[in-house]
Amino acid sequence: MRIKKSILIASVAILLVALSVNIYGTTNKARTKAETERNRQKVEVRLEKVWKDVKNTHGLNESDYLKINSENINPFLNGTLKGFNNKDLVEQINLIFRDSLVKAPIGSTEPTILVNKNCKEIVFAYKESDGKNTMHFFRKADKAWSSEILSTEGSPIPEIE
Repeated sequence: MRIKKSILIASVAILLVALSVNIYGTTNKARTKAETERNRQKVEVRLEKVWKDVKNTHGLNESDYLKINSENINPFLNGTLKGFNNKDLVEQINLIFRDSLVKAPIGSTEPTILVNKNCKEIVFAYKESDGKNTMHFFRKADKAWSSEILSTEGSPIPEIE
């Protein structure tokens, strides 16, 4: 009788623990989705501040460039993006990726990739962890591509608020 009572008490305790874990997990998931969205928005604001600092430091006129992003990178790399199907340009950016010619230091922001609308310049722009704003230019002059890196002191990467 005593063993049955112990088994019953242990079973009820396990059931209560399992139920409380399930309730906690369900509540936590709903809160996590809301927190995830708030955090995503905070990161977007932070990255926008960083991008403004990078382009302002170097006097970059964004309207002269096409920003390469997840929506247009495949057509661009395949040479099928309207206005940016210059074979030499596509070969150069593929070479940059293939040979890892742009190496942002650990702690830097992800490089923003820009292609000049004249198809003779590719820019990888990022902020280093120490606040330095760096632009890695690839420019075509005559038939050859050259590379230049410009780094300028900027504001530190802002904290997430």
